[in-house]
Amino acid sequence: MRNIRYTVQQPPNLFVQIIGLILGIGLFAFAIVIGGFLLAGLLGLGLIAWLVISVRIWWLSRKAERQRDVEGHIVEAEYRVVEMTERDDRTP
Repeated sequence: MRNIRYTVQQPPNLFVQIIGLILGIGLFAFAIVIGGFLLAGLLGLGLIAWLVISVRIWWLSRKAERQRDVEGHIVEAEYRVVEMTERDDRTP
């Protein structure tokens, strides 16, 4: 089995090193800007979801409060007996 040693050497040309450094810094800045936009978008979606849930809870609590007020009243209605049956004493 052969032992092969791989080494990474810097480019011998200074111009190539400078171009690589500039490209590296540019890619890093681009990644930070894209990450910022993604973070802002996710925070915006979270804010919209929070607002929708808050309004929904407010709406449901208002509706439940209105129903609580209605339950205390007596509802009057007319009715007609369709069939009279005698009560069976065996059932409670």
